[in-house]
Amino acid sequence: QYAEAADLLNQLIHFQQEHAGNTLPSSFKQKLEIFYNHSNAFSWLFMVNLLLGIVAFALFIFNILHHKSIRMGNRIIRISLLFAFILITFFFALRSYIAGYLALSNGFETMFFIAWCSLLIAVIFHKVSNVIPAFGLLISGFALLVAHLGNLNPQITALIPVLASPLLSIHVSLMMLSYSLAAFLTLNSLAYLLIIIFTTRFDKKVTLIFKKLYILSRIMLYPCAFFLGAGIFTGAIWANVSWGRYWGWDPKEVWALITFIIISLSFHQKTFRIFKKPFFFHCYIFLIFASILMTYFGVNYFLGGMHSYGGNKGQSLNLILIGSIVFILSALIFIARKKLSSKHFTNRSTSK
Repeated sequence: QYAEAADLLNQLIHFQQEHAGNTLPSSFKQKLEIFYNHSNAFSWLFMVNLLLGIVAFALFIFNILHHKSIRMGNRIIRISLLFAFILITFFFALRSYIAGYLALSNGFETMFFIAWCSLLIAVIFHKVSNVIPAFGLLISGFALLVAHLGNLNPQITALIPVLASPLLSIHVSLMMLSYSLAAFLTLNSLAYLLIIIFTTRFDKKVTLIFKKLYILSRIMLYPCAFFLGAGIFTGAIWANVSWGRYWGWDPKEVWALITFIIISLSFHQKTFRIFKKPFFFHCYIFLIFASILMTYFGVNYFLGGMHSYGGNKGQSLNLILIGSIVFILSALIFIARKKLSSKHFTNRSTSK
């Protein structure tokens, strides 16, 4: 009996319009939200970014191994990067406008923001190296994939009182910028391992590429540590405003501090001389990334606390994805180390 159901719905609509006041979204916002939901951008945007990122990364490795530079391919990748950035900026701004606040309140939105930050960094620094656009597209693609699998674009709702603070946007933005830079560092170290594994000749050009990757990681590590420290600091201020204490030894607070300490150790090259060795340094970057994964995901799933995002949907998929990444990185480190220690590779490196 659809007529009776439609009549009840109309009564509900009229009741909301009479009594909801400013709480009820305007008709324009309702149309925008319908458009946002129907576009379902996150079901295909992560696939496009991942595909472009894989192609760009493969092109970078190909150029190094074969000592060639495909200018047209690099130009197409950079145009695609700019288009992806504009697209994701549009949907992030659209969600924030519909919600009435900066969309950084749950796991889906923070992963979405990581994707946006990675593309922003890649757009700004794309001229530094041809590998930067590939990193930006790959990180944004993986971030959107995790968001899609874990939360499936949750509905836009009003913020709970503890989150209705401008400090939320500042704190989360700083932390996500730090995580995005850590992801760049990780892909940079991954490129280092892949070049070692697939290169057949250790010449001056490869040595120069290794040096550039090492310097790039060193440079990006400073803002990564800065944004993480600033994020912890602003988070403490927000905690004092919300809960009346700056530090409560919450699991996420503790793991953020652990990550900050792990990053800080790499700056003490005079004390810990092993950080001057590129292979160890790049492997240490993976430890930093693993600690960040624990801070962002592991705490939510295993330790709980006040920072955990509600809901268990998609946890198993996220854990499988993270476990696969850790396993692949461990295997690549083992293979690269074995090749570096081989007599043939060592002799050729020494002769060069």
